[in-house]
Amino acid sequence: MAERYYFRLSSDGETIEDETGVLAASVAHAEAEALALIEEFRKAGELPEDGAGWRMEIHDGSGTVLRTLRLS
Repeated sequence: MAERYYFRLSSDGETIEDETGVLAASVAHAEAEALALIEEFRKAGELPEDGAGWRMEIHDGSGTVLRTLRLS
């Protein structure tokens, strides 16, 4: 059964919260969605190519961080 996962993209001074989330069958599937989202941000010029200092956290509805992806 699919669960809702949320993303939090942050650097030293900036945080972007995902309030909608994504339905995924597992945290591994949510991670694949997160990686695709990161690539979209890079293509749109909203993230530096090297991602220095940026990270994306994947968390559940209660706010528990399940995975952290370093973008550098």
